[in-house]
Amino acid sequence: MTVPIGGFGALSSPPRPDGWFDPAAHLGRRGWKYLTPATRFLLAAANLALGRQQGDPAASGQDSTGLGVFTGTHQCITGLHEKLYRTIRQEGVGELSPVELPGFAANIPATQLAITLGARACAVTLTNPVTGGLEGVLLGAQAIRRGRAARVLATAAEQAAPGAPGEGAGVLVLGGAVDRPQGTVLGGVSRFLPDPGGPALPADLGVELAASLAGVGPVRVVACGPARTAPLADALGTELAGSGVPIAGTDYTEARHGTVSPLLTMGALLERPGAAVVLAASGRGHLCALALRSH
Repeated sequence: MTVPIGGFGALSSPPRPDGWFDPAAHLGRRGWKYLTPATRFLLAAANLALGRQQGDPAASGQDSTGLGVFTGTHQCITGLHEKLYRTIRQEGVGELSPVELPGFAANIPATQLAITLGARACAVTLTNPVTGGLEGVLLGAQAIRRGRAARVLATAAEQAAPGAPGEGAGVLVLGGAVDRPQGTVLGGVSRFLPDPGGPALPADLGVELAASLAGVGPVRVVACGPARTAPLADALGTELAGSGVPIAGTDYTEARHGTVSPLLTMGALLERPGAAVVLAASGRGHLCALALRSH
């Protein structure tokens, strides 16, 4: 699997933001008032990734017929659900806002983005904690390789809520006609950890990733997830080294923005030349690892 990365855009905040995001600056003055916060973040991040101007209906001048959208999220509707429950308990069902109710479903951000861009290939929402965004990259790259889509926006979006991660969105543009790609998706795997609380990796994970990293030079391994998943970076580095892949170093970053965090990690790695593996893991045992090379 080799799929070019044609653009990246992201917006992220501290867990309790204070006016950090101005929708009008990214989406224009009209048309976003009744969209959920996560949907606004996602539309804005997509504009950044595609180089689109406010209200521009064209996605970088490219045909959107073969465009697909894959979006990872875990907390994009938690805040709205809590608000709806609170209204029902305190004021009654008759006081629910009819303009807010359509945002109750987790697939709303991906659907709204697909509608806005005229994407016709597919619009998929993945709700695994932490790994959903990275799984969107993997499945989006596979969709391109299999002819299911010509181009894909692999995205993640979260909304802050009590006890939830920070909010924001990240967007990777995959495939299509890319004159100067920022990088390349080389391969990836999605598994379930045998012991969510331990450092053990699924069998043959390193071997499978090593096949996609052959000949690319030293590789940096970065794990993203809750603190107890930090040892997975060293474990994967050891497995890759045992398969003949030279390791440039290992690192760990906390998933402060849920499913968006692995995409933020990918964006940072795209800014430095070389090969890397981003491994996302949740406390519930979900795992996704993606091999990439930046240019």
